[in-house]
Amino acid sequence: MRVNTGILKGVRRKLAAVAGSAIGLTLLTGCHMDMWIQPKVKPLQQSDFFADGQASRPRVENTMDRTHFSTDSTRYTGFVGAKNVDEFPFTITREDMKRGQERFNIFCSPCHGALGNGNGMIAMRGFSLRRMPASYQTDKLRKAPVGHFYDVITHGFGTMYSYASRVEPDDRWRITAYIRALQRSQNATLTDLGPDVTPEQRKQIESFVKPAGAPATAPTSPTSTPGSPASQPTTSTTIPVVPGSQPNAPTQPGGATAQPNKPPTNTMTPAPPSVGGGTSSGMGSGTSPSTGATPQAGGGRTNG
Repeated sequence: MRVNTGILKGVRRKLAAVAGSAIGLTLLTGCHMDMWIQPKVKPLQQSDFFADGQASRPRVENTMDRTHFSTDSTRYTGFVGAKNVDEFPFTITREDMKRGQERFNIFCSPCHGALGNGNGMIAMRGFSLRRMPASYQTDKLRKAPVGHFYDVITHGFGTMYSYASRVEPDDRWRITAYIRALQRSQNATLTDLGPDVTPEQRKQIESFVKPAGAPATAPTSPTSTPGSPASQPTTSTTIPVVPGSQPNAPTQPGGATAQPNKPPTNTMTPAPPSVGGGTSSGMGSGTSPSTGATPQAGGGRTNG
């Protein structure tokens, strides 16, 4: 019996292709399942290994994170018993103050302001808050213990969320120390000057301090006397004084101030419209007093 070899070869190829496909699918399926379902558990995932059916295990009793191991609970809570501590748990150095200033400017100043007065950029830009950022310059917060600020940074307060994940415990104390410095700087008096201040420095500081209860007075001309022309009321327009100008410089007719080394400028008042709808920039409805030109009819306009 003779068999067609061509047909036999075709059957063999088909069988080989089917077998290869079956083997490939088996390998791919096994690889996919091994990578898809790995022998591990994810946080908060269900697990049949533990009796409670939870993959995440609770903290072992009487243990703590080794990276923050400390027996000083005050340093990490800001409390002594049920009260806020009123002393820093470690000595604040100049380097600590610089670090506190840096952390304050990064995390606190956007809301509380660079001076701690509650006028940060978020408040100034109109950010909708149920409550405006607190000012550290109030009597209540000036008298608050330092542990209060540490506790607020740790747990938040009102609309302020916790910064525990952003600011390390010791940095919270450094920020608190800088807040104390801001409070002192904005409420200091001359009696707070220490013995290290020289008489010249004290005199310079006193020149910048306004006496308590002193009324705010506007600058007046030293040559003005009652009844003199300078003291008489005028109809001239008040011009703001800018740096470099003379606040008591004589005024020209119309209210313009004569600047040094500059020709005086006349201020004109608008006149009623002329015939044909034209407008004259001088006083009156005839001619312009500055140029003597006659307004043009038909909507023309003469600039004085």
